[in-house]
Amino acid sequence: MENTHVSETTTVPSENWDSVWKRGRLMDKILELGVGVYNSLWHSLIKKYITTSAVMVELGCGGAVLSLSLAKDLKEYVGIDYSEEAVRLARGNATKRGVSNFSFIQHDVLKLEQKLHNSFDLVWSQGLVEHFPSYEQIIRVHYELVKPGGTVLISVPYHYSYHLLWYLWTRHSSLQRFYPWNDTDVKFPTREDMLSAGTSVSSGHAHVYFLPPALLGLFLGIIILRLEKPAEV
Repeated sequence: MENTHVSETTTVPSENWDSVWKRGRLMDKILELGVGVYNSLWHSLIKKYITTSAVMVELGCGGAVLSLSLAKDLKEYVGIDYSEEAVRLARGNATKRGVSNFSFIQHDVLKLEQKLHNSFDLVWSQGLVEHFPSYEQIIRVHYELVKPGGTVLISVPYHYSYHLLWYLWTRHSSLQRFYPWNDTDVKFPTREDMLSAGTSVSSGHAHVYFLPPALLGLFLGIIILRLEKPAEV
């Protein structure tokens, strides 16, 4: 049954995201170096919330490079992405690493089947929420997937950081090739935005903080929303 909390589609056509994952520009190669720094910090964060009996899902998984590095620490991982090209890349990365406890789904995250609700010990996304017009709408999708007693971790670029300046600087048509995504409607949330939306979705079980270590997280411009779904009594 279709989720009654969501709209009909995401804001950016899937073929637009396909073009992002197919690109091989010099700028993309440079960005990969920076992503390695972020991945090391996200890796340390996620490991605190998983065990070898945990089932994890990542929304907007892209090439799943970070999550594939956690394979040995998980029972099972599911990656979901709107882009066919991203899923193809993720499957290729899993094959290269010889990982067998991973599966990938190409699907609009706003139209996921209800049978996936309450199925995962950890729900994770990075750089996804800011591409949706409603923070609460997409955060609710995360929360519906997590099991009672489980955790949602959402990483987003902070409003008062270089991410917003970079985005604004590249809005001119002659400079857009210097921005890694081709989405022109990105919204960079404040801590208050995330806390308000997260509290509404989780009935108060929400926490917002800079990616640890906090000073480095502030410098890198990343905030984390953590939602805890109460265990069933």
